Amino acid sequence: MKMPSCLTLNRPRCSQHDSRHLSDEMQHAKQLHRRLERRNRRTGLVSDRRTYLSACLAANDSITRSLAESKLDEVAGDVLATWRIEQSLLHNNHQIVYSDAECAKLVSTLKKENVRLKADYMSQS
Repeated sequence: MKMPSCLTLNRPRCSQHDSRHLSDEMQHAKQLHRRLERRNRRTGLVSDRRTYLSACLAANDSITRSLAESKLDEVAGDVLATWRIEQSLLHNNHQIVYSDAECAKLVSTLKKENVRLKADYMSQS
């Protein structure tokens, strides 16, 4: 049975991630990464997983490097914008690392707070 035209849905086709803006090195790294990903899923071998993960890191480094260069090329000539882009690239994933003593202090503080909250709750009941 054919559906009436008022009930059919015409949705635009979802576009694929294209790699037209990627450099040749990035395209090669991405293709190798996908090929090794399929091989890893198909075989499930540890050696294939290791090669896949190393290709993953290489592709990520290549893409990050190229995107950073393109961002810097976009703001070439503007010193302030260049400085902002460089700072965002250098400090993008800054992680705070605590020492063992600081972690122990935090745990003891949380334990004391937990005991105090339990006591407050029990006194209200």
